[in-house]
Amino acid sequence: AGCQGIDSIYIVVGVLPYDAITPNGDGMNDTWDILDINSYPDANVKVFNRWGEVVHECSGGSNYIAWDGTFKGKEVGPGVYNYVANVQFINNTTKLLKGTVTLIR
Repeated sequence: AGCQGIDSIYIVVGVLPYDAITPNGDGMNDTWDILDINSYPDANVKVFNRWGEVVHECSGGSNYIAWDGTFKGKEVGPGVYNYVANVQFINNTTKLLKGTVTLIR
């Protein structure tokens, strides 16, 4: 009848709106997650300590494992950790997400 409709879709890939985790078992901010990373199976996520050592690494998709503030099964100390997430999109473009996450104990 001459009418048109317009719609859009907005896809968010990024870090949850907090940049700190408190892995104390209370169920709040116990792990560091990346929004919608399950939709990107080719993604690669790394978390580094201040000396550049990788303390957490995982892929995206259903294999994604949120960081719980441990390294090799042992708790790491409080501090600021750097992350890099290399996300590959369907059209074969990639985006490198970088930033910090603060671990509070």
